[in-house]
Amino acid sequence: MMSGANMSSRNYRYRVLLVDENPKPVETLRNLLSSRGYGCEVALTWRDALAQVKRQVFDLVVSGYRLKDKNGVMLIQEMQGIKPGLAGLVLSSFSDMKAVAHDTHQSDAIHFMTRPYQDDKFLKTAEDIIRTAKKKKTAEPEKSDKGYILDHKVYSHSAISDLERVYPGITQGVWDEAIDKVKWRRHRR
Repeated sequence: MMSGANMSSRNYRYRVLLVDENPKPVETLRNLLSSRGYGCEVALTWRDALAQVKRQVFDLVVSGYRLKDKNGVMLIQEMQGIKPGLAGLVLSSFSDMKAVAHDTHQSDAIHFMTRPYQDDKFLKTAEDIIRTAKKKKTAEPEKSDKGYILDHKVYSHSAISDLERVYPGITQGVWDEAIDKVKWRRHRR
């Protein structure tokens, strides 16, 4: 496994977290993605996967569908609660396809693919998912805990409006050239 320090010290095309309880398919995927310039981390349990998502930034999470404590869709949904906008790809066998399709239908940020897959198709799918997620991230303005859009012009206007609503007149200051400071106008009721 690559350590987080190694992964952040290089410039990778994209960063991917691979989650499966079986190390063999994860190692195969890691080799495939690494050969194409992706930085990969591996988690063999969902707890380890959640811990890594909290510590690092990933462009994509690729998970097997069948995990011990929860399925791959539930895991990625939990990760998206930690890191909104995180893209996910769930790999499943053909026998799980109906369940996976139903579970992923509720989220446009979680996709699925059946195993076995062709390497080229997997790489194209992963790349398309990441690009789509990145476009969405840049299209949606980031918001604060209070719901302000974190564009400084919009944010300052919203914050000033809130202050004025609670404390009328608090933001109405004028610059006094004579004493070189702001005089605050008193709001008269």
